[in-house]
Amino acid sequence: MVKIIDGKNKQVVLAVSHAQTLKVMTRPLRIIKDEEVFTKEIAMEVGRICNCPTVINDTYTDPNRKASFFEFDEKNKEEFYNAIESFKPTLVLDIHGIAEAGPIFVNPREEGYLRNFKEKTIIGQRPDVDIEFKRKHGMVTCNAKIAVALASILIKLGFSVDFEAVYPGGYVIEKVSGFHTNAIALEINRTVREDPIKRELFIKGLSTFIKWYITGEKPEEQELIDIGNYIDSEKMYQEMKNKMMQRRNAMTSYIG
Repeated sequence: MVKIIDGKNKQVVLAVSHAQTLKVMTRPLRIIKDEEVFTKEIAMEVGRICNCPTVINDTYTDPNRKASFFEFDEKNKEEFYNAIESFKPTLVLDIHGIAEAGPIFVNPREEGYLRNFKEKTIIGQRPDVDIEFKRKHGMVTCNAKIAVALASILIKLGFSVDFEAVYPGGYVIEKVSGFHTNAIALEINRTVREDPIKRELFIKGLSTFIKWYITGEKPEEQELIDIGNYIDSEKMYQEMKNKMMQRRNAMTSYIG
Protein backbone atom coordinates (compact mmCIF):
# COMPACT_ATOMS: atom_id res chain seq x y z
CA MET A 1 0.00 0.00 0.00
CA VAL A 2 0.98 3.66 -0.35
CA LYS A 3 1.07 5.46 2.97
CA ILE A 4 -0.19 9.06 2.88
CA ILE A 5 0.32 11.48 5.77
CA ASP A 6 -1.49 14.78 5.30
CA GLY A 7 -0.10 18.16 6.27
CA LYS A 8 -1.14 21.81 6.34
CA ASN A 9 1.68 23.12 4.13
CA LYS A 10 0.76 21.32 0.93
CA GLN A 11 3.09 23.30 -1.32
CA VAL A 12 5.89 20.90 -0.32
CA VAL A 13 5.50 17.12 -0.51
CA LEU A 14 8.04 14.61 0.78
CA ALA A 15 8.13 11.37 -1.20
CA VAL A 16 9.80 8.05 -0.31
CA SER A 17 10.03 5.67 -3.26
CA HIS A 18 12.01 2.80 -1.75
CA ALA A 19 10.93 2.19 1.82
CA GLN A 20 11.07 -1.44 0.74
CA THR A 21 11.52 -2.73 -2.79
CA LEU A 22 12.16 -6.11 -4.39
CA LYS A 23 15.02 -6.23 -6.90
CA VAL A 24 15.89 -9.09 -9.23
CA MET A 25 19.49 -10.06 -9.96
CA THR A 26 20.02 -12.40 -12.91
CA ARG A 27 23.60 -13.64 -12.34
CA PRO A 28 23.02 -15.61 -10.23
CA LEU A 29 19.24 -15.43 -10.14
CA ARG A 30 18.27 -13.80 -6.87
CA ILE A 31 15.37 -11.75 -5.58
CA ILE A 32 16.46 -9.38 -2.82
CA LYS A 33 14.73 -6.84 -0.62
CA ASP A 34 16.41 -3.46 -1.07
CA GLU A 35 15.53 -1.18 1.82
CA GLU A 36 16.91 2.35 1.87
CA VAL A 37 17.21 2.39 5.63
CA PHE A 38 15.76 5.35 7.56
CA THR A 39 14.51 7.22 4.47
CA LYS A 40 10.93 6.71 5.63
CA GLU A 41 11.75 7.82 9.18
CA ILE A 42 13.58 10.92 7.93
CA ALA A 43 10.69 11.96 5.67
CA MET A 44 8.06 11.39 8.36
CA GLU A 45 9.99 13.42 10.95
CA VAL A 46 10.63 16.31 8.54
CA GLY A 47 6.97 16.19 7.51
CA ARG A 48 5.92 16.37 11.16
CA ILE A 49 8.22 19.32 11.91
CA CYS A 50 7.20 21.28 8.81
CA ASN A 51 3.58 20.08 8.73
CA CYS A 52 4.00 18.89 5.13
CA PRO A 53 2.34 15.93 3.38
CA THR A 54 4.42 12.77 3.10
CA VAL A 55 3.83 10.03 0.52
CA ILE A 56 5.55 6.69 1.17
CA ASN A 57 5.67 3.72 -1.17
CA ASP A 58 5.37 0.93 1.40
CA THR A 59 5.06 -1.78 -1.24
CA TYR A 60 7.63 -4.03 -2.91
CA THR A 61 7.15 -2.31 -6.26
CA ASP A 62 9.52 0.39 -7.52
CA PRO A 63 7.90 3.70 -8.62
CA ASN A 64 11.31 4.82 -9.87
CA ARG A 65 10.86 2.54 -12.89
CA LYS A 66 8.18 2.22 -15.53
CA ALA A 67 5.40 -0.25 -14.82
CA SER A 68 6.31 -3.93 -15.26
CA PHE A 69 4.33 -7.10 -15.77
CA PHE A 70 3.92 -7.59 -12.00
CA GLU A 71 0.20 -7.73 -11.22
CA PHE A 72 0.06 -4.86 -8.73
CA ASP A 73 2.94 -2.80 -10.09
CA GLU A 74 0.98 -0.41 -12.29
CA LYS A 75 -1.76 0.00 -9.68
CA ASN A 76 0.70 0.87 -6.91
CA LYS A 77 2.59 3.35 -9.06
CA GLU A 78 -0.63 5.05 -10.12
CA GLU A 79 -1.65 5.37 -6.46
CA PHE A 80 1.78 6.77 -5.53
CA TYR A 81 1.82 9.48 -8.20
CA ASN A 82 -1.87 10.33 -7.80
CA ALA A 83 -1.25 10.89 -4.08
CA ILE A 84 1.59 13.34 -4.81
CA GLU A 85 -0.39 15.18 -7.48
CA SER A 86 -3.49 15.45 -5.27
CA PHE A 87 -1.73 17.97 -3.01
CA LYS A 88 -0.84 20.19 -5.99
CA PRO A 89 2.64 20.91 -4.59
CA THR A 90 5.08 23.46 -5.95
CA LEU A 91 8.04 21.42 -4.67
CA VAL A 92 8.51 17.65 -4.33
CA LEU A 93 11.49 16.25 -2.40
CA ASP A 94 12.16 12.63 -3.38
CA ILE A 95 14.12 10.98 -0.53
CA HIS A 96 16.57 8.17 -1.37
CA GLY A 97 19.54 6.39 0.15
CA ILE A 98 22.97 5.59 -1.31
CA ALA A 99 25.91 3.43 -0.23
CA GLU A 100 28.99 4.98 1.36
CA ALA A 101 31.14 4.29 -1.71
CA GLY A 102 30.46 3.32 -5.31
CA PRO A 103 30.37 4.68 -8.88
CA ILE A 104 30.23 8.48 -9.15
CA PHE A 105 30.07 10.74 -12.20
CA VAL A 106 33.18 12.81 -12.83
CA ASN A 107 32.29 14.27 -16.21
CA PRO A 108 32.50 18.08 -16.29
CA ARG A 109 29.70 20.52 -15.56
CA GLU A 110 28.74 22.42 -18.69
CA GLU A 111 26.28 24.83 -17.12
CA GLY A 112 27.13 25.80 -13.57
CA TYR A 113 26.08 22.87 -11.41
CA LEU A 114 24.77 20.61 -14.21
CA ARG A 115 26.74 17.78 -15.79
CA ASN A 116 26.81 16.73 -19.42
CA PHE A 117 26.46 12.99 -18.57
CA LYS A 118 29.02 11.38 -20.83
CA GLU A 119 28.92 8.38 -18.51
CA LYS A 120 32.47 8.87 -17.23
CA THR A 121 32.52 7.30 -13.76
CA ILE A 122 34.97 6.15 -11.12
CA ILE A 123 34.59 4.16 -7.92
CA GLY A 124 35.04 6.49 -4.99
CA GLN A 125 33.75 7.95 -1.75
CA ARG A 126 30.29 9.36 -2.27
CA PRO A 127 29.14 12.69 -0.78
CA ASP A 128 26.96 12.87 2.33
CA VAL A 129 24.17 14.21 0.13
CA ASP A 130 23.84 14.18 -3.65
CA ILE A 131 21.28 16.63 -5.06
CA GLU A 132 19.73 15.75 -8.41
CA PHE A 133 17.51 17.92 -10.57
CA LYS A 134 18.49 17.19 -14.16
CA ARG A 135 17.75 14.26 -16.44
CA LYS A 136 20.23 12.80 -18.90
CA HIS A 137 18.58 14.34 -21.94
CA GLY A 138 18.82 17.80 -20.35
CA MET A 139 15.42 18.53 -18.82
CA VAL A 140 15.84 20.44 -15.55
CA THR A 141 13.28 19.38 -12.93
CA CYS A 142 13.82 22.26 -10.53
CA ASN A 143 14.88 25.89 -10.45
CA ALA A 144 18.64 25.76 -9.82
CA LYS A 145 18.48 28.52 -7.17
CA ILE A 146 16.20 26.33 -5.05
CA ALA A 147 18.59 23.35 -5.28
CA VAL A 148 21.62 25.51 -4.46
CA ALA A 149 19.82 27.08 -1.49
CA LEU A 150 19.19 23.59 -0.09
CA ALA A 151 22.83 22.64 -0.64
CA SER A 152 24.13 25.76 1.09
CA ILE A 153 22.08 25.04 4.22
CA LEU A 154 23.38 21.47 4.41
CA ILE A 155 26.99 22.56 3.87
CA LYS A 156 26.76 25.10 6.70
CA LEU A 157 25.85 22.14 8.93
CA GLY A 158 29.00 20.32 7.91
CA PHE A 159 27.70 17.93 5.23
CA SER A 160 29.59 17.23 2.01
CA VAL A 161 27.31 17.93 -0.94
CA ASP A 162 27.52 17.37 -4.69
CA PHE A 163 25.18 17.71 -7.66
CA GLU A 164 24.31 14.88 -10.05
CA ALA A 165 27.33 12.84 -8.89
CA VAL A 166 25.65 9.52 -8.10
CA TYR A 167 22.66 9.18 -10.43
CA PRO A 168 21.57 11.28 -13.42
CA GLY A 169 18.29 12.46 -11.94
CA GLY A 170 15.47 9.96 -11.60
CA TYR A 171 12.18 8.75 -13.02
CA VAL A 172 10.21 10.10 -10.05
CA ILE A 173 11.42 13.70 -10.31
CA GLU A 174 11.02 13.64 -14.08
CA LYS A 175 7.43 12.46 -13.79
CA VAL A 176 6.30 14.77 -10.99
CA SER A 177 7.98 17.78 -12.59
CA GLY A 178 5.46 17.20 -15.37
CA PHE A 179 2.84 18.30 -12.83
CA HIS A 180 4.27 21.83 -13.25
CA THR A 181 6.18 21.63 -10.00
CA ASN A 182 9.80 21.73 -8.89
CA ALA A 183 11.24 18.33 -8.03
CA ILE A 184 14.54 17.36 -6.37
CA ALA A 185 15.92 13.90 -5.62
CA LEU A 186 18.00 13.71 -2.45
CA GLU A 187 20.45 10.79 -2.26
CA ILE A 188 21.47 10.48 1.40
CA ASN A 189 24.62 8.54 2.26
CA ARG A 190 24.25 5.49 4.51
CA THR A 191 26.77 7.03 6.95
CA VAL A 192 24.36 9.94 7.49
CA ARG A 193 21.21 7.83 7.71
CA GLU A 194 22.55 5.27 10.18
CA ASP A 195 24.30 7.71 12.54
CA PRO A 196 21.66 9.13 14.96
CA ILE A 197 23.51 12.44 15.40
CA LYS A 198 24.08 13.00 11.67
CA ARG A 199 20.53 11.90 10.89
CA GLU A 200 19.07 14.44 13.32
CA LEU A 201 21.35 17.13 11.91
CA PHE A 202 20.20 16.33 8.37
CA ILE A 203 16.56 16.47 9.50
CA LYS A 204 17.26 19.89 11.01
CA GLY A 205 18.85 21.12 7.77
CA LEU A 206 16.08 19.84 5.50
CA SER A 207 13.42 21.27 7.84
CA THR A 208 15.18 24.65 7.81
CA PHE A 209 15.20 24.63 4.01
CA ILE A 210 11.50 23.75 3.78
CA LYS A 211 10.54 26.48 6.23
CA TRP A 212 12.59 28.92 4.13
CA TYR A 213 10.82 27.75 0.98
CA ILE A 214 7.34 27.99 2.53
CA THR A 215 7.73 31.35 4.31
CA GLY A 216 10.24 33.02 2.00
CA GLU A 217 12.27 34.06 5.03
CA LYS A 218 16.00 33.53 4.67
CA PRO A 219 17.59 31.27 7.29
CA GLU A 220 20.34 32.85 9.36
CA GLU A 221 23.39 33.69 7.22
CA GLN A 222 21.71 32.05 4.22
CA GLU A 223 23.32 32.84 0.89
CA LEU A 224 24.14 31.08 -2.34
CA ILE A 225 27.69 29.84 -2.08
CA ASP A 226 30.40 29.37 -4.65
CA ILE A 227 30.83 26.04 -6.40
CA GLY A 228 34.32 25.86 -4.89
CA ASN A 229 32.67 24.74 -1.63
CA TYR A 230 31.29 21.59 -3.20
CA ILE A 231 33.11 18.33 -3.84
CA ASP A 232 35.15 18.74 -7.00
CA SER A 233 34.86 15.21 -8.33
CA GLU A 234 36.49 16.18 -11.63
CA LYS A 235 39.63 17.35 -9.76
CA MET A 236 39.56 14.18 -7.66
CA TYR A 237 39.42 12.08 -10.84
CA GLN A 238 42.43 13.91 -12.32
CA GLU A 239 44.43 13.45 -9.11
CA MET A 240 43.71 9.70 -9.19
CA LYS A 241 44.87 9.52 -12.82
CA ASN A 242 48.07 11.39 -11.98
CA LYS A 243 48.84 9.08 -9.06
CA MET A 244 48.23 6.02 -11.26
CA MET A 245 50.59 7.38 -13.93
CA GLN A 246 53.25 8.08 -11.30
CA ARG A 247 53.01 4.50 -10.03
CA ARG A 248 53.25 3.11 -13.56
CA ASN A 249 56.29 5.28 -14.37
CA ALA A 250 57.98 4.27 -11.13
CA MET A 251 57.42 0.58 -11.91
CA THR A 252 58.79 0.97 -15.43
CA SER A 253 61.92 2.74 -14.18
CA TYR A 254 62.50 0.05 -11.56
CA ILE A 255 62.12 -2.84 -14.00
CA GLY A 256 64.29 -1.15 -16.63
